[in-house]
Amino acid sequence: GELVMVLAVDNIFPKATAIQDLIEVFENKNITAAFPKHETAKDDSIYSRYINTFTDPFTHFVYGNAANARTFNRVYKTIQHTDSYDIYDFQSTSIYPLIALAQGFTIRKEYIQERIHNAFDDVLVIYDLIKKKKSIAYVYSVSLYHYTIQNFQDFVRKQRRAVESKRGIYLTRGQKMRMALFFPYALTIVIPLLQSVIQYVRTRNFIWLFHWYISFVSAVTLLMGVVIIRLKNYNYSND
Repeated sequence: GELVMVLAVDNIFPKATAIQDLIEVFENKNITAAFPKHETAKDDSIYSRYINTFTDPFTHFVYGNAANARTFNRVYKTIQHTDSYDIYDFQSTSIYPLIALAQGFTIRKEYIQERIHNAFDDVLVIYDLIKKKKSIAYVYSVSLYHYTIQNFQDFVRKQRRAVESKRGIYLTRGQKMRMALFFPYALTIVIPLLQSVIQYVRTRNFIWLFHWYISFVSAVTLLMGVVIIRLKNYNYSND
C-alpha cells in the first residue's frame, strides 16, 4: 500500500472505522503523515489516564504544551483547521512537538524508506519530517486507546527508560534547564500539590489531583536511574 502505520500492541482503536477515517485524511495530497487523538478507556489505570492526558510528569514539565497534541494550538501556528484534523507549523517555535511513532502514526510509504532501520524509533522519523517541512495532521476526530501503564511497578520501570531517551539531543537550552529544575520542583511536593489543586479547580479534571504524587515518584525514579547508570559506568571504567 501507499501508507504505513506503526501501532504498538498496547494501542487499540475503539471505533471500527477508525483506520479508514485516518486514511481518508490522506485524500489531501499535501499531508505526509497523520496521527490520532490519544484517549483512555474507562477501565484503564489511573497511571494510564494521567499519561494519556499530560504524558509523564518529567516530560510534561520539560515540553509544556508541546507534550500533548490537545495543546499544540497553544504552542504552534495553525496552518489548517478542519472538522476532523489540524495541521500545525511545527517550525513556528524552536521546541519540537512530542509525537509518538508507535501510537498510530501513519505516513506515506516513500517518506519512511530512508529510515526503515529506525522504523520503531519514536524520534528520528518524525523529526526528519518536521525538518523537511512536511505536513503532519493531528486527526482529533479519531481516538486511540493507549494502555500504557498497568500499575505502580510498571510506571517506575518505564520512567527509568526516559533517562536514556534520544529526545534530549533535540531540546532547546530552556528545556535543558527545565530538566534540572524538575527535580527540586517535584521533590518539594508543596509546589506540585498547589498546582494540582489550582488546576483541578480551574479545569475540574480530577487527574490533576494525582499530579503531585506522580511527579514525586517520577523524580525519585529518574534520580535512581541516573545513579545506577553512573555507578555502572564507574565500575566499567575501573575494570
